[in-house]
Amino acid sequence: KTMVSLFSLIIIEISMVLSKEWYTCALDNDPPCPPPKWEVTYNLTLSTICNPGKTESYFIPPPNKPWGFISIDWTIASSIWKENSSNHNDSTVEATSITGCQLIKNSSNPNTKCLIYHNMEVALQVIESQRKVMYDPTKTDWWLQYTDGRGNKNG
Repeated sequence: KTMVSLFSLIIIEISMVLSKEWYTCALDNDPPCPPPKWEVTYNLTLSTICNPGKTESYFIPPPNKPWGFISIDWTIASSIWKENSSNHNDSTVEATSITGCQLIKNSSNPNTKCLIYHNMEVALQVIESQRKVMYDPTKTDWWLQYTDGRGNKNG
């Protein structure tokens, strides 16, 4: 079950910020956000970016490619987060992604920054924080409800 609603995802993000589960300086009273805390560098091993494609296992950068910034998403390590999941209601995408970033930091350049990317277009129930909000009965109206053409909800 994939529910699509940009408005709903924005509400999820705001809800997570207000509940302190997630933080962004964009909502502080004193914008703009400060620059990143790491030093500016023109060293390519610290300033190059990698966004790997789908992998069945954790993404570990090759030793001869020391990227400075690696962005991973839900398609990385898919066989791991699906491993003990009989359906998408108990998958562990976020936990697996956190472990993936820890492995990247431990196996490559220790100065490598790792970002876990979640899109703002589609809510996926395989992602734990999104699933939590999707199935919260107090937030049902945040989502587009699919009907059978007569107004009866399907799912």
